[in-house]
Amino acid sequence: MSDTQRCLAVYGDPSKAAFEAKWLKIFTIPLDIAAHFPPYPGVPHVSRIQMNTFAWEPFCAVFRELIATGLVKELHTYDGCVNLRRKRGMLEWSIHSWGLALDFDQALAPLGSQVPHFSQAFLNVWRKHNWDCGADWKGRKDIMHFQYTKLFPA
Repeated sequence: MSDTQRCLAVYGDPSKAAFEAKWLKIFTIPLDIAAHFPPYPGVPHVSRIQMNTFAWEPFCAVFRELIATGLVKELHTYDGCVNLRRKRGMLEWSIHSWGLALDFDQALAPLGSQVPHFSQAFLNVWRKHNWDCGADWKGRKDIMHFQYTKLFPA
């Protein structure tokens, strides 16, 4: 079963209001994280983020470890989380549709780029907290992309 199929089975149709009401929330980024969180293009200070409630705590854990290790300095821009859309060039929903994916440094690490952008230490922090890294994908890499699809709510 693909990640998209599992998301549909567990979270439901991301285009329906019932999904949004149950699973999406706008979170205020905690101050210890916000002080180090990269800007969104055109928005110098990001203070809130909408994402799936199941991914919030793992997201905070990743960022706190990136800050503690100094690896957060590898980030230059935050390029989004929730985006109701199909995967580029495909018919399946993007994992962004469920608020379970984050993009960083899109201009520096575009979809399909084969050039490593983030260090292995940086990627290992995400992996340690059960996030999939688009840099690990076979075929079309998505180096800017991190998604929380290894674990699902019971």
